[in-house]
Amino acid sequence: MGLGLLAKRLLQYQLRAPSTLANTMAYTYKQWNEAIAMQAWIRRYGSLKGFSDWTRSPRIFPGIAPGAPMTPGQIMAGALEVVLDAITGTAAE
Repeated sequence: MGLGLLAKRLLQYQLRAPSTLANTMAYTYKQWNEAIAMQAWIRRYGSLKGFSDWTRSPRIFPGIAPGAPMTPGQIMAGALEVVLDAITGTAAE
């Protein structure tokens, strides 16, 4: 919640308009998803080394556009659980 309130304060400062915590969280959900994926990556690999390259590397994700390679960065905002499964190694290949 503390990080959400900080994001709210920064967003209000940048936009010069009031915002609620709920709206701020909705506006910044893509960034939150990326932060969650980064945390999972660090838990598995011990550092962020390779994360950016991995997010830009096309691959097939089970259940998402069968046969069409996509990058983790393309689906992170809408299918975070699929990205997390790929990071943790629990995804079916």
